[in-house]
Formats: sequence, structure tokens, C-alpha cells
Amino acid sequence: MRALALAALAAACAACAMPVPCTRALCPKRVEGSYRVTGWNGSVTVGPETPAVPVVSDAEVHVLSGEVEFTNNSAFIRASEGAVFSLLVSTASRPTPILHVSSGSVAVSQSLGVAFQNVPPGSSWLLPRAPKPK
Repeated sequence: MRALALAALAAACAACAMPVPCTRALCPKRVEGSYRVTGWNGSVTVGPETPAVPVVSDAEVHVLSGEVEFTNNSAFIRASEGAVFSLLVSTASRPTPILHVSSGSVAVSQSLGVAFQNVPPGSSWLLPRAPKPK
């Protein structure tokens, strides 16, 4: 009985931490090449013949070829072949997404019409927070 209660509690906690698409994830906007997303349970490779997948918190992205672009709230993230980056999002009531670049060429535009700025390897970039729920 106690084990069942602990399992239910763990499932409830995990559900609270689930990402909401495009607020706690990077949603694919443009894919001209291929990329691999590695998460807790494995990895998936996206290419021209496969549907693009979002990048959830704690997942790592390897751009295998070409260039890919993602959105997060109002921000745009562009990465080129050889780039490796990850998205980290807190589970607080107003989560702040953080883009961490491990290597390669990654650039961020904070909103539509704003110039892209390069994010140097080994550094992090604060992305805009999700809008307050209504």
C-alpha cells in the first residue's frame, strides 16, 4: 500500500515538471539539415525525411549537418553544423529557460526583428520567460 502511494506521489511530481510546448521547450521552426536530441531515455535523430521534434528541458542537441532554428516564447535560436547545446528550465511557477552552448555556432534573437547575437561556447544565455498564465 505504501509503495503504491509513493509511486502515485512520484507520478504527480513528474507531471508537475512536464514541459509545456514552446514555453519550456525549444520548438523547431526551420530544419535545413539534421540534428540529434539526447534526453533521459535515449536519443532521436531528425533529418529531412523525419518530422522535427521539440527539445525539452535537460535534453542536449547535436547539429549533425546544415542549420536548424528553434523558437522559445518570443526568442529564436539558430545553430549550425557541429553545434552542441542544451535547454535548462526550472520548475518554478515562472520558469526561466536558459540556453547553454557547449560548442559550435549558436546565435539567439530575443524577439522577431531583433538581430541575432552569437552565444560563445561554454556560456549560457537567458531566454525570455513564458507569459504569465491567464
